[in-house]
Amino acid sequence: MGRPFAQKRRSLYSRPKQVDGIMPFLSLRILFAFTTIIVGVFHLRAQVQVQSSARSALSSQSASSPASTLPPGTIFDNPMIRVRRIRKEPRQKTAVHHVPALLHVALTPLHNLVTFTDGSTKEESYAAGDVAWWNGGERGAENLEDKAQEFLTVWPKETPPGAIDVTLPLSELRVKMPGMAQMMIFDNDRLRVTRMAKLPHEPSKEHDAPGRLLVFLTDGHLRCTFRNQPVIDNVVKAGDVVWWPSGLHVPENVGEQEVKFLLIVPKLQIAQPGDD
Repeated sequence: MGRPFAQKRRSLYSRPKQVDGIMPFLSLRILFAFTTIIVGVFHLRAQVQVQSSARSALSSQSASSPASTLPPGTIFDNPMIRVRRIRKEPRQKTAVHHVPALLHVALTPLHNLVTFTDGSTKEESYAAGDVAWWNGGERGAENLEDKAQEFLTVWPKETPPGAIDVTLPLSELRVKMPGMAQMMIFDNDRLRVTRMAKLPHEPSKEHDAPGRLLVFLTDGHLRCTFRNQPVIDNVVKAGDVVWWPSGLHVPENVGEQEVKFLLIVPKLQIAQPGDD
């Protein structure tokens, strides 16, 4: 009687040989599936990070003020310039108030009636992509159109200690870089603005340049390969802004359509983290 009972216990608690043969196979399958999931998650996170950095208008490397202290609509801020995106609804008015010296960049057609402190008015119209400089002072404005309008304000901050003029004098620019001189659309003692266009996969030579703001007028995909800094990859929409630091670099349009943008260079600059 004892022998059959022992055999019964072995049959209940012993693992059949067929299962021992299958378990390693199942373990490998499970391990493979788990590894595939982990790799997929990291790949997805990397893609999200690239897209986020490309579309981000406010770079953490160049931001100088906590977000809570920045004016509404601020999309970029560093020690040299501050950029705000402003939207005015149809027929919207703003009261007369102080506006510092800054550059307006039209993202849509603009048609405004500007009012000054003495009650005088001036009508202004700009096409998308136009720029206009305001010398500073008191003004208000009314959107005269029955549709919303959007524009950027680019405010060059007070000159920080140690800043130097990083741009070539116009006379020298016309000799050394006549193409750039022809594309320049604005220049004063604070900012220089150049209208740029790059064809798909258009070759470029490595060159040095100061820190600059790019305001995109079309959708596109630009890549900037620096000699001594990380590559910057920008997948952008019209109206986006990005900052490229100074240094030796090669820009490239890696998309399949022409990219148009404004290159805005603050003339007085200080060294930024990551500069060559």
